[in-house]
Amino acid sequence: AQFQTVFLHSGGKVMKSDADASATMPIKGIAVAEVALDAEGVFLIEGFINIGTHGFAKGALLYASETVGEITNAAPTGSEDMVQRVGIAVTDKVIWFRPDLTMVEVA
Repeated sequence: AQFQTVFLHSGGKVMKSDADASATMPIKGIAVAEVALDAEGVFLIEGFINIGTHGFAKGALLYASETVGEITNAAPTGSEDMVQRVGIAVTDKVIWFRPDLTMVEVA
């Protein structure tokens, strides 16, 4: 789906990320448009993207979410969750998507 975050899966395909599962991390990109299953798509690796009204406060740090393919402004806190910062909310509609490839696992 559009604006869903993805990781690089074996075989060169990308799949939706999930901070609950280390095998689906780290986030490498975000879908710029809708992508059908097993279809080619366009993904942003780094840069500014208008994702519409996202509800994040200007300047909020953004993280991989425990909800598949989503971004959140709260770092995951569950046991064995993966914490990865993926960007900053620039305005109420635009984020600077810049995934940090350093991750920390919650104990």
